Amino acid sequence: MPAVATVAARSALVLAGVVAALVASVVAHGWEGSLLVPDLVAAIAFVVLAARAWPDGRPTFWLALAFTVAWIAGTLVAYGLYWHRGFLVHLLLSFPRAWPGRRLHRLAIAGGYAASVTPFVWSSDAAAVVLAAALASVAAFSWQGDRPGRVVRWCSLAFAVVVVVGSGARSVVPQGRAVEPVFWAYALVVTATAVVLGLGLRRADPARVADLVVELGGLTGRDDATASVARSLSDVLGAPVAEDDPLVARTVDIARRMTATHRALEDETRRRLGEVEASRRRLLAAGDDERRHLQERLQQQVIEPLGELERRIRDSPTGAGASLDGAGALVRRAIGEVGETAAGLGPRALEAGLEAALRPLTVSGPVSVHLSIVAERFAPEIEAAAYYVCAECLVNAFKHAGAATVVIVARRDGSRFEVSVSDDGAGGADLDAGSGLRGLRDRVDSLGGGVEIVSPPGAGTTVRAWMPVS
Repeated sequence: MPAVATVAARSALVLAGVVAALVASVVAHGWEGSLLVPDLVAAIAFVVLAARAWPDGRPTFWLALAFTVAWIAGTLVAYGLYWHRGFLVHLLLSFPRAWPGRRLHRLAIAGGYAASVTPFVWSSDAAAVVLAAALASVAAFSWQGDRPGRVVRWCSLAFAVVVVVGSGARSVVPQGRAVEPVFWAYALVVTATAVVLGLGLRRADPARVADLVVELGGLTGRDDATASVARSLSDVLGAPVAEDDPLVARTVDIARRMTATHRALEDETRRRLGEVEASRRRLLAAGDDERRHLQERLQQQVIEPLGELERRIRDSPTGAGASLDGAGALVRRAIGEVGETAAGLGPRALEAGLEAALRPLTVSGPVSVHLSIVAERFAPEIEAAAYYVCAECLVNAFKHAGAATVVIVARRDGSRFEVSVSDDGAGGADLDAGSGLRGLRDRVDSLGGGVEIVSPPGAGTTVRAWMPVS
């Protein structure tokens, strides 16, 4: 509920309660009545408790509201004088929940309601003493040494004491002269109980509840989970919760089902990610295979016939040779262009290793290239990715960076194969700026690796790529 709406609802509740309690007290005692103030203050205290419990502490809200209505009714009609005590007993033995988990608590609450609607029970001094002592005993047995437990235990004890003392005073003091001081004392205890319970209300901490679910996921035994839930619910609710409480069992079951569902989703996500990675690798491998096949077809169907044609032109008669000089030049250009295209389609020389594949790229460019390549062989897709990283970086150094020197290092580092290409060019390169580097990053990512670039303006460029290897 929005904060403004909550404040408005609480204010309206308090205002309505104060008006109702004031009207009932004035009707019953008159403006000059000596019992007007304690009667009114006790009713207002529980109205405020109900407002404080709205909306998070709804069990306490309904019980406090019911107490207020019963208290006002008892002010107006004599046979309703003790109705409120059933709700008070219920509130003390279940605070801050709707119902306690222990059977003894529930039996005591049922007895409290039964006594509250039977006027002659609480009006009997002997019965009142027995019931008050029973309530104090149940509260002392049920609530342990934590702060909320001590609060409720002392409230129950104070209620029992004021009932016992009041019953004794009515028996000893003649002519009903003890009624007024006894009522003042009783109203004071009721008011203090409302204040103390209001201060003891806690808001459930979502982070603590989430931590509880995570904690349950790491517990293997049900006994451990039950004990952990009991402790955590006691913290969240602000009241002790026994391990045999049905709420604990339900919470354990729900949390375990949530944990199992979460783990199943994690497993399914990992499985699907694995399938996606495997699919990307298959696509890359298929693309590399297709490029190799295309290169072979170009070699067989284009480059070799063009070379044969050039030889024939060179060996032709003198007269024919003069007329075919232009054609020979065109053939040689075509051979060079097709050869470059074929070389760009796939590193066939990887069959002899990464260094053998990179060597031809280092002798034809305008810059000095230094290679330091590990001799160890890796999976074809790993070596192909390293080759394309080096080839793309060399092209960028040649065409865009104005570099004079390029250093290529490929090595194993534990379970990773790393390749780095450094140049002394203009720098300022961006991994996301060009499609070439983005494509390399996608290729390396598909193998479970990564790519990073360090390229400050004017200080050269270094591209590093790494991939996991067995």
